Amino acid sequence: SGGLSSYVLCSFLVGLIGYVSALVAQYDDVQKLRMCGLAIIQALYLSLISYPILIFYAYYQNIFIFAKREPLLTDFASTYAKTLLAGSIFLITRTEGSFFVGIGKTKIVVIADLIGTVVNILLNYGLIFGKFGLPAMAIQGAVLGTVCSSGVKSCIILLGTYLRGCLKALS
Repeated sequence: SGGLSSYVLCSFLVGLIGYVSALVAQYDDVQKLRMCGLAIIQALYLSLISYPILIFYAYYQNIFIFAKREPLLTDFASTYAKTLLAGSIFLITRTEGSFFVGIGKTKIVVIADLIGTVVNILLNYGLIFGKFGLPAMAIQGAVLGTVCSSGVKSCIILLGTYLRGCLKALS
């Protein structure tokens, strides 16, 4: 329930910011490449402005107490949701993925998602059960593995590919 609750909070922002792919596609189609970059920058600004709202909600509102479940389950759900919302910056700033979708280079996004999924599986296994020399962290390990894999996908692969293309264009 912690994962679903945090996704519900992020889904509006993900949809709103993900709409930049339609804008990029439109500008790319009419050869207004400068506007593609501006659309991506504006989506990134919107992501960064929205993130504190998610952090505020994560740390000052506890929606799980209303479910009237056992305190242990409430603690697990709350911990999971708080950590996932703290790492939601990677989810809502995936504007680079929207850029690649907009210009029709979806292969990059698919590769990033596949690598992110493999990293998620390995990190979750390692952090939940204490494998690969990692500490056994149970539910906290599960959410940390998910957040880290999202960071790999968003920051390292997509942002790296986007910035490499920008540097090529400038030189």
